[in-house]
Amino acid sequence: MTEPLTPSPLATDFVPREGLQRTIKYRNVLRLSYYGLIIIALASMLIGFIYTGLTISESALLDPRILLSFLVVLPSVAIVIARWRLRPYAFTAVHVHPAGFTRVRPWDSTEVSFSAIKSLQVWHLPYFGGRFLLTEENGTKHEFTAALERCEYLLDALVRARPELMDHSALVPFRRTLVTSDHSWARLSDRMRIRGRELLALYVLAPLLGLGIAWPLLNQGPVGFADTFVALLGMGAAIFLLNLTVGLFTGSIGEGYLIFRGTRALRANPNEMRRDPALEARVSRLVVWSHAALFAVILAAMILGLV
Repeated sequence: MTEPLTPSPLATDFVPREGLQRTIKYRNVLRLSYYGLIIIALASMLIGFIYTGLTISESALLDPRILLSFLVVLPSVAIVIARWRLRPYAFTAVHVHPAGFTRVRPWDSTEVSFSAIKSLQVWHLPYFGGRFLLTEENGTKHEFTAALERCEYLLDALVRARPELMDHSALVPFRRTLVTSDHSWARLSDRMRIRGRELLALYVLAPLLGLGIAWPLLNQGPVGFADTFVALLGMGAAIFLLNLTVGLFTGSIGEGYLIFRGTRALRANPNEMRRDPALEARVSRLVVWSHAALFAVILAAMILGLV
């Protein structure tokens, strides 16, 4: 009697979807970051010019470190990151269909057939993010990152057409990472789009309020306009950096918990990729209040320690 074949757990773990046709784009966060860096570069140069004008008007000596920082270093770093790291992705759309994909950018358009793909290479940090590189027979390479909205569509279509390109045991955890990372990008995009006032209050108004409280208490006394401008700028930068650090800390804890829950759900059912809006809303509220409270406590402690 022949024993029935028992499928491997991995063989039934995930089934690539069939007949996928969809246009996917990189998240709006990348485009906003691109324009944000351009604004930072321009603002940095404006600060440098204001400092120069105030110093010259007082017949004082210019500090070359300040000039170098605001007129050269900060603008250059911001422009380099925006131009060479963000721009190649931020304005890219990918039209996925069962036989291949078309990558469309403002400056070019490339159509690729899955039959022309020679290799698929993947890199990922479990639960956090990853990227994959497609290499054609002619040597042309196409890289895609987890910031591409629903990038698992492209991966599913590829492995459906060319299953030999990637072993199933490696595909499942990589795809799980892409899905959980995509959910993280989606939450960030939703927060910027829907809860913009909340972000404005947390990351702009709160540090400005902190600066308004700290400046009268810590200001050493009347000095020249240029020195006052530099001191105010330095204190403001420190408070904004503190607030950003607190936000990253509390946000990372909340996002880490959501990633853990999402990964656990995907392990139980890899074909069920819906988010949990109710859980996300509860975690978001907790993160916001934790951020505000922790920032206020740390800033108050620093002010009291310096007064």
